[in-house]
This record gives sequence, C-alpha cells and structure tokens, in this order.
Amino acid sequence: DSDSLYFDGTAVMWDESLGWIVYYLGARWSGSRENGRTDYGVGLLLLDRENPERVLYRSDLPLPGTEGT
Repeated sequence: DSDSLYFDGTAVMWDESLGWIVYYLGARWSGSRENGRTDYGVGLLLLDRENPERVLYRSDLPLPGTEGT
C-alpha cells in the first residue's frame, strides 16, 4: 500500500495464464512534517487478462529486498 506510485511504462510482463504483471515503485510517508521520512519499495500489480482495468492483486508490502529510505 502506497501514498504515491511511480510507473515508467517499461516494467510490464504478459503471462498467458495470469494476465498483465506490472512492477511499480511505491512511496509511503510516515511521521510528522518536521520528523517524517519517506520509505519506498517495489510493488506488484496483477491485472486481469480480459479486462486490464480490473486489478486482481496489488502487493501491500514492498517486494523483499527492495525496501529503502
């Protein structure tokens, strides 16, 4: 789950049995304005192959090894 998403349009794969697999960079803000921080990580979307507007899965945590501050 992210406060903001960045997708550059190149990190997309097609899987015949699943549909569209999209990787994105997500950012989450935490803390106060004075003492806050931004954490980021790579997330994953799985879009329906028949109707790509339908999200079948969206990761709620960054993929392991992609977290950063």
